[in-house]
Amino acid sequence: MRACLWYDFKKHTTSAASFRTLSEIFDDKVLTQTQVYEWFEQFKTSDDSLEDNGRGNPPQTIHNDILKQVIESDPSQTTRELAQ
Repeated sequence: MRACLWYDFKKHTTSAASFRTLSEIFDDKVLTQTQVYEWFEQFKTSDDSLEDNGRGNPPQTIHNDILKQVIESDPSQTTRELAQ
């Protein structure tokens, strides 16, 4: 989706027009108009790349083997308890 937005941005298409086109093609299931606007703003302010800059998932802070040991020591723990 980001590539489609970048393409429209490079063609000087407005964010509203890009949103309408993508909504027609993908049936409003992919991005909101606000998200499209935010991507266009990002492209305008210098983030002119298609790379994922680490947004989204937070870095993993515990190793799986440690987590496995904790779970095996007390399998009745909830995910909320394990997160602490």
